[in-house]
Amino acid sequence: MRRTSSTWRTKEILWRISLTLIIVIIFSACAKIGQKPQPKKFKPKAAPTQTQKVEVKQAPEGVKEIIRQEPTSLATASATPQRRAATRLLERGRQELANGEAAKAEATFQEAINVDHNNGIAYYYLSRAKFELGKFGAAGGVLDKAEELLGDSKEWSEAVSTLRQMINDKLKNPN
Repeated sequence: MRRTSSTWRTKEILWRISLTLIIVIIFSACAKIGQKPQPKKFKPKAAPTQTQKVEVKQAPEGVKEIIRQEPTSLATASATPQRRAATRLLERGRQELANGEAAKAEATFQEAINVDHNNGIAYYYLSRAKFELGKFGAAGGVLDKAEELLGDSKEWSEAVSTLRQMINDKLKNPN
């Protein structure tokens, strides 16, 4: 049987089309591998305006309780991801401190500082936790850093000065 030129030509055309399609598929697959996925767009959530309620255990006699009620809107949509993460850690640490778990709170506040080293509130609460653990010298040093970062904040100046006075009293009279 002899092949006719039209049959042979049809097979050749089909072969070339198949080969071309295979090459196009391979190149398009390779092109997708090199592309970076499009990042998801961040949609900030509205920050709550209510203050968080913290149950505070009774402070030892003669010690002023200075755990503050903080607004939950500290982690605003305009804050950096580090600040929002540190704020979540701060809230957890405040709960631990309020529940009398000063050692856990100290570790949590230190973690918040590791995430956001410019967070004066985290330094304040770390100082408070160190005070509760009887580490008065270290508490004073950490409080210095908190005071530096909090600057002229009127809402924090009273809390810082109260804690500083408590630390100084303990350093002068450890009993």
